[in-house]
Amino acid sequence: MSKYERPNVLRSTTVKKKGHCGNIYVTVSVQDDKTPREAISKMGKAGGCAAAFVEAIGRLMSRALSRGDNIEDLAEELDGIMCGQGKNSCPDCIAKAVLRLVETGHIKRHEEPDLKET
Repeated sequence: MSKYERPNVLRSTTVKKKGHCGNIYVTVSVQDDKTPREAISKMGKAGGCAAAFVEAIGRLMSRALSRGDNIEDLAEELDGIMCGQGKNSCPDCIAKAVLRLVETGHIKRHEEPDLKET
């Protein structure tokens, strides 16, 4: 699958989630039709392994989105991951933020192709 060409302007929405390691900010940018094209995740505090981990997840999500992957599928892979502190791990917070954007209509739900035979 080929990489899409990024337009000069995309609309973005940011969700703040409280995780065990601190606040996590997830920003998803969408096209005019609300198709998600980029995801950025950052911790509220700089430095450290957790901040690097959170940023890496956002970069990988953006890369997958640029190739046409479904953001809901990506979030579902992260949803429920626990760390040594229990629930609200960094990946789980990112998943919850993305799924909230889908539920509130900020991101277009992925439409499965109609595979019915005619």
